[in-house]
Amino acid sequence: MVGIPAPTSAADSPPLPDLATTGPIPTQSIGRGGVRLRAVRASGYCVDETRYPAELALAPHRHDHATLCVVLEGGLTERVGRHERSCGEGTLIVKPPGEAHSDRFHRGGARCVNVAIDEARLARLRATAPVLSETLFDAGPALWSLGRRLSDELRAADDVSTIAVEGLVLELVCASVRGARRRRARVPDWIEEIREYVHDNYFANVSLSEAAAAVGHHPAYVASCFRRRFGHSIGEYVRRLRVEHVARRLTSTRDPLARIAAEAGFADQSHMQRIFKARLGVTPAAYRRAHA
Repeated sequence: MVGIPAPTSAADSPPLPDLATTGPIPTQSIGRGGVRLRAVRASGYCVDETRYPAELALAPHRHDHATLCVVLEGGLTERVGRHERSCGEGTLIVKPPGEAHSDRFHRGGARCVNVAIDEARLARLRATAPVLSETLFDAGPALWSLGRRLSDELRAADDVSTIAVEGLVLELVCASVRGARRRRARVPDWIEEIREYVHDNYFANVSLSEAAAAVGHHPAYVASCFRRRFGHSIGEYVRRLRVEHVARRLTSTRDPLARIAAEAGFADQSHMQRIFKARLGVTPAAYRRAHA
């Protein structure tokens, strides 16, 4: 594993290995335009974590390798062809080789984990399953958690990080395949309205009945469609959003744990600690110390 421990500017950052620079549209290596915080190469994968400045605009470009990107903080709007997609925290962006696109980062900028997969590795993966063959946008706490774990492994850079990074990349690849299958499963369009409702109200009492009434369907049908689209219940989705909120607050503030628990919607600090540790494997206090 090759590590780049210190942050570098976009101009000083060396290009990640195995990224070509040919083609009618200028090809940019992943992480172009931002500050690369750290990067590794492992078993046919190039993985980096990059912070992008506010309102950065990247002209149309393409990557000659299949790429995956998880938005950890902030957001961006990506344009592919005539379609635009706003990508906030927890969004997974998947693009096959050669997909032309442009990016515009939001007012707060963004921090992302990016993955490029070389041609030989991609061929081996496709011999097993139809992976990374279409552009995909997916979102959810599970994807944010995978991106967060990749960030942690890049930060650790110890003697087992190469194995850990490869395993997490494969989990992202699997998530992209399942996301594509869910998209083709005829889930009704209004399920995105339910997801937005949950995102707007996760810190309060999320009412399935109110959400179902807003789209004009029975709560049981809404719950079934939500599970089919996102792979878990609305209650589980809410708990994961709350854990994401706590993780962000732990690393960006010195607020007391009790205050963070209250604003995230937990009953009390001990409730938050139980759910947080069950989800991420460490207590909130230990997580804050590790990311100080």
